Amino acid sequence: PAHASAIAALEASVSAWMTSAAPVARTGGHEGVARIFDRMDSRAEQSLLSALESAVPGAGERVRALMFTFDDLAHLDAGGLQTLLSAADRTRLTYALKGAREETRAAFFRNMTQRAGELLREEIDMLGAVRRSEIETARMELVDLARTLIERGDIRAGRPQDEDELVE
Repeated sequence: PAHASAIAALEASVSAWMTSAAPVARTGGHEGVARIFDRMDSRAEQSLLSALESAVPGAGERVRALMFTFDDLAHLDAGGLQTLLSAADRTRLTYALKGAREETRAAFFRNMTQRAGELLREEIDMLGAVRRSEIETARMELVDLARTLIERGDIRAGRPQDEDELVE
């Protein structure tokens, strides 16, 4: 069975989701659940995905495949990541990269000038210990910003190999 705090977090998220209802009109089923899970911290997300998979075999994997996470930002093309970097709040970016996976950090730093990367690394180091909740909130804000930029057409979602082939 799922942990009581995980169920409470899911209930709160579903309640907030039902209240706002705007995203619900565009999505449904597994995609709607994926949007809810996108807003959870990673521990609650893993716990609930496991519980969902146990309750409905295959459902957890389908939801996981539809989720768009902070680590997925590393798979944006260079132009998209640079657009995201220019639109992002520097402080929130600093918090989001604190303790991030090396692959994710490397993708961000590859898309900055060497000097900007050095300064950001120093800022991250100077943060010291940071609450996990602050990091998760900053990451969620970056993912939300990326979604907004994708919806506006400023950046493309997906990995480079998913892009259309160019024809001359």
